[in-house]
Amino acid sequence: MGGCFSDNKKDKPHHNSLPRKEENKKAIGDQIGIKINNDNIHKHYEILELLGTGHFGSVKRALRKGTKDSQEYAIKCIDKNKMGEQVHLLQRELSLLMMVNHPNIVKLYEVYEDDKYIYMVMEHCAGGELFEQLTERQRYNEAEASKIIYCIMSAVSHLHSLQIFHRDLKPENIMLSSKDPDAEIKIIDFGLAKKFVSDETGQNTVVGSAYYVAPEVLNNRYGPGCDEWSIGVIMYMLLLGKAPFDGDSDASIYKQIARCNYSQEGEDWDRLSDEAKDLLKRLLEPKANLRITSKEALGHPWFELRTNPSTKKVHRKVMQRLRQRGKANQLIRETMHVLIRYLKNKEIDELNEIFRQLDTEHTGRITAKDLQAGLSQVGVNLSDEDVEDLIKGLDQTENGTLNYSDFLAATLDKKVLHNKDALWLAFKSFDIDDEGAITKDKLKIAMERAGWKLTDEDIAKMFSEIGLSINEPINFEAFCMIFDKPNEIEDASVLMAANPRVVPENRA
Repeated sequence: MGGCFSDNKKDKPHHNSLPRKEENKKAIGDQIGIKINNDNIHKHYEILELLGTGHFGSVKRALRKGTKDSQEYAIKCIDKNKMGEQVHLLQRELSLLMMVNHPNIVKLYEVYEDDKYIYMVMEHCAGGELFEQLTERQRYNEAEASKIIYCIMSAVSHLHSLQIFHRDLKPENIMLSSKDPDAEIKIIDFGLAKKFVSDETGQNTVVGSAYYVAPEVLNNRYGPGCDEWSIGVIMYMLLLGKAPFDGDSDASIYKQIARCNYSQEGEDWDRLSDEAKDLLKRLLEPKANLRITSKEALGHPWFELRTNPSTKKVHRKVMQRLRQRGKANQLIRETMHVLIRYLKNKEIDELNEIFRQLDTEHTGRITAKDLQAGLSQVGVNLSDEDVEDLIKGLDQTENGTLNYSDFLAATLDKKVLHNKDALWLAFKSFDIDDEGAITKDKLKIAMERAGWKLTDEDIAKMFSEIGLSINEPINFEAFCMIFDKPNEIEDASVLMAANPRVVPENRA
């Protein structure tokens, strides 16, 4: 995935230079909790050129079959024979990736398996590594850097709210969603990520790349605060164009880290704003118990530089859309959750920023209080009970909050719902045997594969909401009509009677 694997040779940096890219020799994961698809992956994806290689396999670019304008994916192909006894590491990574749900963390969509390989179908980050961009540019201005660091910090705050720490944050593990100037930041490579107990400082394995390792890691007793230290190192590199801790060997770098010996002098340092200097010092605080947390840091004045004045205009439209979608029938809501995986980055960039604005607790989840405040900002005042009912109608995880996927599904632009290519892919995800119709049994299986348990009563309700009995199949044209005229869904049964099997042109 252009950064999931690395086979570059390791070189140490020259003094006052950026660290060169290191070879990633780390394992890939540790604990299972997902359903693996045993279907033939080549039936669903066209696997294209190689993006990268590693110890256990390769990463290749891929397109979803069935449409000419398909979203790109990165498929991580892991050789099971090479994994050997280390398969538990893959299991851990898969489990953690299925837990996280944030605009600045790479998305794992699904996992396939055959006799030789495990295939991880992931979000493709076409913009490459932050490291590569930093090497080319040398440094960023404060406005640019603040946007990048805010996104990394937001993702880490989400991880820590789930009691996960990454343990290997570095520019090589931060990708750009596209080559656009305003591309989203995506954290990748959860091979060293791990769960922790609240306030735990008992980790004793030295992990991570030398330049980014926190002092307490070297003392073999550390907790999630090591991630904030690494963010501080990255921030320093973005603003000053060099690593704060440098040397000819890991040992010499570790010695500087232990002394917290980094330059706070010179023309480049003097040019930084007081706010930037303050945040850097609080992130590169040698005592972990005094270091600022990611949640606290997100409220730091330095991040006022990243304010996007155009967001207010989008905000009203999106919040109104979210309110309306809470009334949509369940099949439409389930379909919107499928559709979000086929969206291109440019279609959701604005939504990502609004999600981060609404998520005032920086946990990666929007609470009823957050939603009520957001609606109030655009002139929509709802009672506590109405807001709770709205969240209940949109919340797939049934925990009383909206996660990132819930928010995207609820705020998709209407034009996406009228895109026949996207709807065809969504339809085929429900039509699991390719017979040209969705039945109650196929819908239930498809939902289970996606991690959603539906009862027979749930399925019956979904069918009745679109004017069909539970035993009537839904063909593609009827499926599209649900989205064309959501308030006239009784027409679906009429269409079914007239056209028992309809497939879109050029897709039969």
